[in-house]
Amino acid sequence: MKPAPRLALYLLIVSLIASAGIGYLLRTNATAEATAAVLTLKLPDPQGAVQDMAHWQGKIIVANYWATWCPPCREEIPDLSASADEFSAAPVQFVGISIDTAAKVQDFGREHAISYPLLIASRQVLDDTASFGNTLRALPFTLIIDRHGVVRHTHIGRVARKTLTTQIRALLAEQAGRPAPDTSTLP
Repeated sequence: MKPAPRLALYLLIVSLIASAGIGYLLRTNATAEATAAVLTLKLPDPQGAVQDMAHWQGKIIVANYWATWCPPCREEIPDLSASADEFSAAPVQFVGISIDTAAKVQDFGREHAISYPLLIASRQVLDDTASFGNTLRALPFTLIIDRHGVVRHTHIGRVARKTLTTQIRALLAEQAGRPAPDTSTLP
């Protein structure tokens, strides 16, 4: 290959690599900013008391976006509640972020034994999940944020309890400096 085409090819490869690196950095910064926005949310619970997400920083946070009118959300909540119970003694906090009215969430909470806080959010809060890949603003949508405030897992649609449990156990083990436990026998 002649020097001029070789140089052009070299410059093309270098520019593609640089573009990919810049894209990664921009995506990482956007995700870090979006995560910071989630961790600084101040949302009311169904009774109107404002809850600060920052209160749970330092724990693994499982933030589940849902609505009472969403059938997959309603189906998923018993598994989320059971998982919250399973990890109640661990540094793990489940939070339900509902895109609904306080009255509907309060009624739903009375009908079902939900063992984690439910908060009320606006459509804008759901729109912000596009930064995590939820470009369709689908419900349910779940973020798993590690104890250092980094989003480690996202789930669009219903998340299986086994998947959730496996991911939480792996984060707990990782953050304790142990290998992840074998979860192949979980239901």
